[in-house]
Amino acid sequence: MKRQILSDFDQFARRMRLMYIFHGKDSEPHSFHVKCTWEPPIQRALALESYLEEVRSELADLKLTKSRNNLLPNGARSPQSLKA
Repeated sequence: MKRQILSDFDQFARRMRLMYIFHGKDSEPHSFHVKCTWEPPIQRALALESYLEEVRSELADLKLTKSRNNLLPNGARSPQSLKA
């Protein structure tokens, strides 16, 4: 679960850096546009990079607990009966 959260954050950080680099550029994609996997380098923007580092640090230190079922035994059967 934590691995997925950090992976999602890496995708978020990539999008933030790309938005910083290409801010103000033509946002209309070309009709033959192919999605790129280029990884932008760390930027000189202190605010952006310190924010991303702080969020990554908070996510890495996050303590995850298993969720518990909060439905009563009769209530747990109700969603299953709706599927049928």
